[in-house]
Amino acid sequence: MEEVAQDTEFLNGKCPSCQGHFEFPKHGLGQTVECPHCRALITLLEQKEETITPPVLKKPDVTIDYFKTSDGEILGHCAKSPNRQFRLVWCDQWAAGHSRTKGPFYLFHGETEVCKGQLQRPNDGQVTDTGSFILCDWLFTQNLSSVFYAFNNRGEILIERKLRANLYNAAISPDGLFAACQTAVNKQSPQGDLLTLFDLASRKEIWHVHPPFWPEVYEFNSQTLELTIRGSSSVYRSCTFTMTPAPKR
Repeated sequence: MEEVAQDTEFLNGKCPSCQGHFEFPKHGLGQTVECPHCRALITLLEQKEETITPPVLKKPDVTIDYFKTSDGEILGHCAKSPNRQFRLVWCDQWAAGHSRTKGPFYLFHGETEVCKGQLQRPNDGQVTDTGSFILCDWLFTQNLSSVFYAFNNRGEILIERKLRANLYNAAISPDGLFAACQTAVNKQSPQGDLLTLFDLASRKEIWHVHPPFWPEVYEFNSQTLELTIRGSSSVYRSCTFTMTPAPKR
């Protein structure tokens, strides 16, 4: 597949079937492709309507250091909330060479530890400005499986989603209202290559789809109820999804 050059001009497109928005290279005008949302065949045409650009959620910075906890000093990963008031610290003991030893995680508000817990293999943590946070559990297994977790700032589980595929990555909106996770390939399960969106207030799944590419960056807009994903696709630079349940057919 042809790679998209760095200076390629992109245009806004809109599917006439599902009304989904996306971006595509200008040289693709007039081509017939599958809609990244509903898979309907569409002709790439420029969408002239003004669109609202959601705030960009950059990849969270994660550091590795020694941290003082109620269980003593540990070497772990740390993610900070956008407002820098909360810190989430976790340690995958399996990766540290301690097979089948559960890994701890800790949430700090400033210098105060507010909650802690354990998962089999906690990874890819993120924490919001409200102190709610997510973790991906890689599990003690060689099988393609994992568990996605979302917690509130008291350490109570909001979402626990078992998946028959390895988690590729996950994200949570800065306001703590939504979270999403992406799985990697598992040809033996429909849960492979799956993007799932959750409403953390209701503690329920909103929808799941097989996206046209794996997201590297998630942009949540809670005001317009839109989720934009960006990745390294050679066809689409981004895809925008509505953060509401799909209508029942």
